[in-house]
Amino acid sequence: MDHGAALDGLSIDILAIIGVTLLVAFAVGRLAHRTGIPQVVGYIVAGVILGSSFLHVIPMSLVENLDFVSELALGLIGFEMGLHLRLNVLRRLGRASLRLFCSRR
Repeated sequence: MDHGAALDGLSIDILAIIGVTLLVAFAVGRLAHRTGIPQVVGYIVAGVILGSSFLHVIPMSLVENLDFVSELALGLIGFEMGLHLRLNVLRRLGRASLRLFCSRR
């Protein structure tokens, strides 16, 4: 398998931008987690800082071409939420929610 052929369409600049983006997102996510804020919020803040709203590190053309990354990220977030989900808690909350819903009618 020729790994060089896989990189033909990507320039080194784009790979560097992706690398810096991942490092900054990881650092801001960790900082958010240490302050009691969910890591996902840190990732969003990193995106705002590096994106077209603030520092313009990530060009919009790159963002438009990497839609699959957004889909992958959402899938991973959903997977992580599923890992933390406890069925017994969901059942208990579900029953309480159903009782509350029915009592309001």
